[in-house]
Amino acid sequence: MDSTYSPKEYSMIREMSRLRKVCAELRCDNEEIVAHVFWFLSNWPADFIEKCWGNDPRLHEHLHDKFVGYYSKAPNPHSAVLQFYWELDAKGKAVLIDYILSLPKTK
Repeated sequence: MDSTYSPKEYSMIREMSRLRKVCAELRCDNEEIVAHVFWFLSNWPADFIEKCWGNDPRLHEHLHDKFVGYYSKAPNPHSAVLQFYWELDAKGKAVLIDYILSLPKTK
């Protein structure tokens, strides 16, 4: 790890690198990915936590409670989703991104 970055910054850099690889594997352009993620931020399905972590009841409950806490304190719903994402560990982020990218494409 490069000492010029904080652990959180380093984690974000690693996540951006992982997403670049995912985008390359999907063979779609950045505009499509950005539009898809923004669509999710504005229209997330109410059951997205269950869809992502429903196979692990304890983790599902923990993450659901965490999201509800963020949502109840957020200045707007979009910031709750963003805070939820940034507070996930690397595996959780990967699960959520994979879920978002698996949703039907939007126009």
